[in-house]
Amino acid sequence: MTMLARDMASLDEEPGSQGDPGWVPLTHRRRMAVAAQSAVWEAAHVRLTASQADRAVQLAVRLVAARRPGDTTVVQVLGPLEVRVGDHMLDVGGTKIRTLLAMLVANAGRVTTVGTLVAGLWGDDEPPSAHRSVRTYVSRLRQSLTPAGDALTVVTHPAGYVLRMASCVLDAMRFEESVAVGRQALADEPAVAVERLTHALSLWHGDAYGEFGGVTLLRAAAGRLHEMRLLAVADQIDARLAVGAGAELVAELTGLTEQHPGHDRLWGQLMRALYRAGRQADALQAFARARTVLVERFGLDPSPSLVELHGRVLENDDRLVACASPGRSHW
Repeated sequence: MTMLARDMASLDEEPGSQGDPGWVPLTHRRRMAVAAQSAVWEAAHVRLTASQADRAVQLAVRLVAARRPGDTTVVQVLGPLEVRVGDHMLDVGGTKIRTLLAMLVANAGRVTTVGTLVAGLWGDDEPPSAHRSVRTYVSRLRQSLTPAGDALTVVTHPAGYVLRMASCVLDAMRFEESVAVGRQALADEPAVAVERLTHALSLWHGDAYGEFGGVTLLRAAAGRLHEMRLLAVADQIDARLAVGAGAELVAELTGLTEQHPGHDRLWGQLMRALYRAGRQADALQAFARARTVLVERFGLDPSPSLVELHGRVLENDDRLVACASPGRSHW
């Protein structure tokens, strides 16, 4: 009996009771069968020897078996690209396959055409075998994602491929959902907003799609996420100001205004934090710097809300130290 036959036969045997460490439900074992059949199909197409094919089957079955019921699948793009099933990080492959996966993730739920994949993988240096290579990469990616089961699947479409996954799988989607909840709480429950927005920002572990800067599709996706991150930071600071923060925000806001000098919302938050720290003169100086930067570098005048805040700082307006409901024009 070959290794394939033994593995397939063992899938219908009950390896113990549910309480045993090695117990795997029948539905899970059937997924092992699918993985094994997929491995055989791949072996036939890449012309592996019988011995190599058996090892491929063994690996596929072992990978699926490693996924215990209840294991959570997580795809991380807010930092280095990672796919995790439980505590296990999947090895999805080399640079080309990682790039392909990243493009499918960025366009999850929609068709990513073969042409788009080819352009992202090779740019202007498309080889004659590009379309065939894409099919090969997709096959390898599917094998690598086998432990994720139904949580992460690549589906063939006449025009290309679709990555199907639940929103809870992708860290970027969980980030957006947490930001939305925090933003909704901003006006009436600032403490809740602080908690939800802080959680959302904690999901970041580096630059979004940072290793794929040469791919137009991913560069655009990264730009959108980074802009959302900056808005989430500003929302979180508004919420922290609303619950009484002040001096402890000065260093952070000083750095943010240096990194993003064109965002006058951040300048207004810095002015308010400085004023709450008892540094009225520094708050007025921050306005002067903001006006100079906005005019000279961006050709913009300070916004009406920033000008109004400047007047309130000059007048020692008591509302600047009160814990008020935040908002984008609360200055």
